[in-house]
Amino acid sequence: MKNSILYSLFAVLMISLFWIGCKKNQHDIDQQNLAQQETPNTILPNNRLSEDNIIPFNIPFPEGTEIEITGSALRFDLPASHYILGIDGEGNFHNSALGDSGGVNCKCTKGSGCNPTKGKGQYGCFMGDNCDACEKKNLRIIGLDDVEFTHMMIVDSESDLLITKFDELDGKYILPSAFLASELIQNLLTEVESNMIESESEVSKTIFINTYGYILPVEVPSDVDNVSLAIGGGKKVKCTCNIAGKSCPLKKVVVAQYCDAGDCTDCSMTDARVVNDEGVEKQMSVTREGLINILD
Repeated sequence: MKNSILYSLFAVLMISLFWIGCKKNQHDIDQQNLAQQETPNTILPNNRLSEDNIIPFNIPFPEGTEIEITGSALRFDLPASHYILGIDGEGNFHNSALGDSGGVNCKCTKGSGCNPTKGKGQYGCFMGDNCDACEKKNLRIIGLDDVEFTHMMIVDSESDLLITKFDELDGKYILPSAFLASELIQNLLTEVESNMIESESEVSKTIFINTYGYILPVEVPSDVDNVSLAIGGGKKVKCTCNIAGKSCPLKKVVVAQYCDAGDCTDCSMTDARVVNDEGVEKQMSVTREGLINILD
């Protein structure tokens, strides 16, 4: 009975977020282009994220994950509520079972001495004094070792949809756009679209939802959902490419917003002011890899 009530409340809240009126072409996705978008795995010592010579994996291992490091390899065993979703070099999606294991390796491509370690609150590759360039390699599901991933997502099967508090954003990752083409996310967006309700407002706003442990900005009418965190001033997501002559425009899949990296190798969501239902605003900073930091 409790589960039924909670499910009903969840469904009502989800329906209240959205409205009818999205055109069919809003959810036409170039799945191949989405799946091929990726952040380069090779990172040089002068990269802004490699302070203290630690290059983060940018894999949000959940609480309860067991980590084992052997030489240049890291193995992780997930808790029973999580599983791996990966994309191979041809754009195919692969998923593990709940509670399965995965792995990632560090490889020094200029010199020697690059191994997994933990620093600054997350795991990554540590470059020794004799290594001038390092890359993460062999992202994989244990037992599917012949398939190497270009992207890896740790799926939280028990995450809540709504985000109403700042600490529910802080430390989370924006959903990588490559996974918008996955069946998992497509099914979610299809369900969201089918549950849309009408709105009289012609003005929209951007709120944030929790998508299996990752954050997804969505555009909704200004007169619905007064509890979720939203970008202040009714503004929309903005994207920035830090490579001269390149761009990463804002695009939309149904109501979901994302930055289309395309041929921009340094694309990120622009920092923004985020406001809660009490009118309190805080600064949201987003790294190139999509890690969100909420600043007081």
